[in-house]
Amino acid sequence: MSGSLAMLCFGTWKGFFYSYIGVLIGSSIAFLLVRKYGKRLLRHFVDQKTFDKYDQKLQDSKNFAKLFAIGIFLPIAPDDLLCMIAGLSSISFWKFFWIIVIGKPISSFFIAILSSRSWG
Repeated sequence: MSGSLAMLCFGTWKGFFYSYIGVLIGSSIAFLLVRKYGKRLLRHFVDQKTFDKYDQKLQDSKNFAKLFAIGIFLPIAPDDLLCMIAGLSSISFWKFFWIIVIGKPISSFFIAILSSRSWG
């Protein structure tokens, strides 16, 4: 949604770029904060039921990075929560970062384009 607003305010390409940079910075901060402070920080942002649902699904998997990448690519996934849960996993920051760099632009751009067209 913020990508759509940025596109309306700054134009399609500038708005997309500003929104994308914000996603990279915000996702990285969320990952690093949870990596440092752990589950007790994450529990301040989500209720226990939601936390348990995603934590169990992602942590029990041998393919955490693949599931995380799919979740980031899908426009319906709770990206902030996934980034925070990734901070609890053993995935390296750089692997996490490159998944965000590659996975977010496509879904973010299409959501923003569809949203901006439905408003105007």
